[in-house]
Amino acid sequence: TIESTPGELRQALASLRAVATPAGHLRVGLAYQRAGVLDQAFEHFDAALKQNSRLAAAYDGRARIWRDWGLPGLGIGDATRAVFFAPHSASARNTLGTLLAGMADCEGARSAYARALALDPAASYARSNLERLGERMARGVERCGRPPREGRPPS
Repeated sequence: TIESTPGELRQALASLRAVATPAGHLRVGLAYQRAGVLDQAFEHFDAALKQNSRLAAAYDGRARIWRDWGLPGLGIGDATRAVFFAPHSASARNTLGTLLAGMADCEGARSAYARALALDPAASYARSNLERLGERMARGVERCGRPPREGRPPS
């Protein structure tokens, strides 16, 4: 199994078994997320938040999972909490932007990406997202992240 394969996840799980801390659950959640096992990642982010309800990285992780599951509206609360608890995190602002873009809030997404860049001018991921959003809007793509439906002009 993925848990028994030598590497980051196995080490994180071993540490968590020794002592269950919010940081330990966060580490395991991030390892599962990188491995693409999102349900397990979500469970560990939840466990981390039960022990520390101010852990911005766990909220950010859950928000990204909602986005990756194609349910950006369900991730907005988590993304907003991540930004609240880590107001200087460019990554949290960028995640919020991706969720807003997925919900067709182009201006909100643009603002979140711009804020991420203001916090970290080297955040190439935010710059890329901002440029891609601008290109899609310039081409008349509806809903920020989706092509227009057939038979309907772009709005």
